[in-house]
Amino acid sequence: MQMMIFKGINRVTQTYGGSHGGIDIVGDTDPTVRSVTDGEVYSVQYWDGKTKTGSQSYGNLVIVTHDGKRFYYAHLKSIAVKKNQQLKPGDTIGIMGSTGNVTGPHVHFEVRTGSTTKTRVDPAPYCGVENKKGVYTEPVPHKYTAKDARRALRIAATLETPTEEDYRLLDLDNDGKITAKDARDILRRAAELEEETNN
Repeated sequence: MQMMIFKGINRVTQTYGGSHGGIDIVGDTDPTVRSVTDGEVYSVQYWDGKTKTGSQSYGNLVIVTHDGKRFYYAHLKSIAVKKNQQLKPGDTIGIMGSTGNVTGPHVHFEVRTGSTTKTRVDPAPYCGVENKKGVYTEPVPHKYTAKDARRALRIAATLETPTEEDYRLLDLDNDGKITAKDARDILRRAAELEEETNN
């Protein structure tokens, strides 16, 4: 599952296709717009407050580049990043808004493989939703424990056979193997969670 733009409930109100080059998503739980990838802030545009055509139709807009693609986050109420800033998945882009050519608050999320509108691709797979109207909920992160680390170690030592669920939860570096390194990383995450709980 890809990282979602909003924490909690992500509601798709308009899909990608036809003349609509992106997907419109409303954050019902939290209006904070998050980066779905790592990357660099390529461009920041501020809306002039009146124009609803051309690039100004996007309102307050942030474009992030990653892996040769451009990720557009449009219609923001406010922007929390600067040009050339390096981002990690989950970093705050801004706050959902209704700037530019809109009928209500949302984020218009668009993915391009180049600079022109002809290079738009379906953005849904990049933000953890489907390209259809509906409600999508960010999955609750797995809370790792020492038991998970022991399971990973037993699999790494070929004492136990991994299941599909084991690969999903325990293969932290997504290399198709569950190794001692994964076990150490899981133990570290478990310790961090324990520390957060105690504070």
